[in-house]
Amino acid sequence: MAYTNVTDTTYSWFCPSYKTKNTKTELNHIISSAKIAEQYGFSSILTPADSNCLDPWTISTYILQNTKNIKPIVALRTGFMEPVYACRMIATILKVYGPRLDINIVTGSAKKELLKEGGYLAHQDRYKRTSEFIHIFTNLLKGNDNLTFTGDYYYCENAHLYPEVESDSLPVVYLAGSSDNAISICEKYKLDYLFFADTLINTKNRLSKLTTVKSKTMRVNIIVRSSKEEAIKAAINNSEIKVNGKRLASLINKTTESIGQKRIAQMVMESDLHDDCLWTGGVGGQTGSVPTLVGTADEIKKSLEAYKKVGVNHFIVSSIQSIDEIKRIGKQIIQSKVSVG
Repeated sequence: MAYTNVTDTTYSWFCPSYKTKNTKTELNHIISSAKIAEQYGFSSILTPADSNCLDPWTISTYILQNTKNIKPIVALRTGFMEPVYACRMIATILKVYGPRLDINIVTGSAKKELLKEGGYLAHQDRYKRTSEFIHIFTNLLKGNDNLTFTGDYYYCENAHLYPEVESDSLPVVYLAGSSDNAISICEKYKLDYLFFADTLINTKNRLSKLTTVKSKTMRVNIIVRSSKEEAIKAAINNSEIKVNGKRLASLINKTTESIGQKRIAQMVMESDLHDDCLWTGGVGGQTGSVPTLVGTADEIKKSLEAYKKVGVNHFIVSSIQSIDEIKRIGKQIIQSKVSVG
């Protein structure tokens, strides 16, 4: 039987920074998770920007201060920060901590969520704003000083960046989204593409539209157990899984304009299980409304290998949040091998 290493793929952890009843415990858990993820093969950790989680910039610097190598990926919502100032924040963090920061550009999807913080633009207009943001943002980070730009949403005149960012310290910039708008912006600015887990055929079709994008990143949950049934049971019995799939699909369709989230709702209504391991039977809490790969280590590794074959080369992973889950995924998935014959 032949084996293929899966360690040539990049794995990131999803930061457990969502609201809990005890902030002290929450902060301790974040740092413990980051340290364990670093130890077990995760190269970076995504800090989300939802209104019910801690501020991603502050939490990212807290992680940098308390770890050695793991790199935060800060979720940056366009529309809530001027691009010139965002560049200065990034450049300053890089100067203090070295090249240990990447950025996830988030255009926004759920109307109720965006309105909490003053976001009122329609879906199409939000992407126009994001395109303008990225134009200024990428030019300044690459050292194009005396930048002048006039758009519908942003304006700058003779902008420059201090401190400068060395070319070998430039952050990776991911753009999240499943719409054609997101894909078009990724292609235009050669950004790294980030999307929610989907079936293999849909993933293959979507990624085929990307011709200049180097990195294609999939956000997915993983629960590894001795059998698929045990993994699903662990998900259902976990207190964080608060919304069953069918009810969630209805909520998604009522509250979001996100193509990716609507696709998840469609998957939920079609079936609980897709492509042997992709489960949509229940989500919620700190795992988010993201499909879950469930099964034995070999089953999940084969699924990951199948996604790699259609173009995915980076997985941002979450699970039912516990240190044991990070260790289990690290030992059995990242630091292991997959049988392919």
